[in-house]
Amino acid sequence: MSDHPMDTVGAEMPPKRSLLVVGSEARRWVNEPDGAMPGGLRWHLTAVDTAAEVQQALSTGAFDVAAIDVRPGATLWESLMAAPSPALMAIRSAGEFLPPGLNWVDRKASRTSLVREANRTLQLQRLLSAPALARLLGAREQLPAVPAVYLRVLELTSRPDTSAADIAEAVEADPGLSIQVLHLVNSAFFGLAQRTTSIQHAVAYLGVEMIKGLILTSHVLDALKQVDQKGLSVEVFQTYALRVARLARRFVRNPALSDEIFTAAVLHDIGKLLLALKHPAAFQETVRKVSEDGANEKQVEREAFGATHSELGAYFLSGWGIPFQVVECVAYHHDPENVHGESKEILAVVHGADALLGIESLKEPAGRLNEAFLEEAGFKAELPRWRELARKHA
Repeated sequence: MSDHPMDTVGAEMPPKRSLLVVGSEARRWVNEPDGAMPGGLRWHLTAVDTAAEVQQALSTGAFDVAAIDVRPGATLWESLMAAPSPALMAIRSAGEFLPPGLNWVDRKASRTSLVREANRTLQLQRLLSAPALARLLGAREQLPAVPAVYLRVLELTSRPDTSAADIAEAVEADPGLSIQVLHLVNSAFFGLAQRTTSIQHAVAYLGVEMIKGLILTSHVLDALKQVDQKGLSVEVFQTYALRVARLARRFVRNPALSDEIFTAAVLHDIGKLLLALKHPAAFQETVRKVSEDGANEKQVEREAFGATHSELGAYFLSGWGIPFQVVECVAYHHDPENVHGESKEILAVVHGADALLGIESLKEPAGRLNEAFLEEAGFKAELPRWRELARKHA
């Protein structure tokens, strides 16, 4: 493969990163010229489309990012999931289910678009590799693992013939989760006219995307149940997260993204629970400074912990194989302007719902809403409708 046109004698070259592209059309990207080089990085692309090639590539080289253009066989997934480098991350999702840690990339994308998204992935990877995050949470193996029922529900929802009964059966395999789902669907929050003891009814009423979000939050909240004694009410936290998620669902423009938007909205502040559990005294002091002194939350958290709750939440979730854009949204929901790339709806919708609900119901400053980012992301025209919905549901 020839070097980029900028590789001229005597010129100071930007660093080169390695991108593994998997799928039947992968070689097309390798042979395409770069065009404009976004992000200031050069990328060396390696194309593979068989399990043997995946295994060979992973055994001979370290890759910063992996991208996939088609659904290959299970052996390909296993090869990539067994990748020795923890730096191997996925490019953005296009709304389809994949096993943990891997996502689609648009088959029609140009090499330049591919590189732009690789830069975006690498940016998040760098953010989540900050030593402060590992120090705050401890070893990953000590953290809750992704719940098996979540993976099962994801698998079921990837099939066109899956019914509410199939989803209900998967949920019922976890008695604790079943109890929490029934408790929630019968709560005043949802205003169900008649109480139900049927998980299938609950699935049909709440919708699959809400069930998936509840599976994740129930699992995390159960693992972090000590938080209630550490200065943060889990019930209050969950209620607010669901309010943001419910508002975000009303903002959605592309229905194919509704699952990921709901999940991102429910989990966007999960880092606060982690801080409350792991560092209760320091967390309570940061809350006091923000609420009583009017201090900037991000600044206070960074001074106290060396990282923000957004970064910590994304770090925690990244180990679960949750879609890239959900993790990215959790990381940047307070700083959406730091994300560059082509698909920003998940981040825009969750940022908008969180900020507008905070402004309307918690009397947070209007500056919480980044209107410049929303305009850049193509949502300026949506703002009047969003504001009205936020006022109505505050």
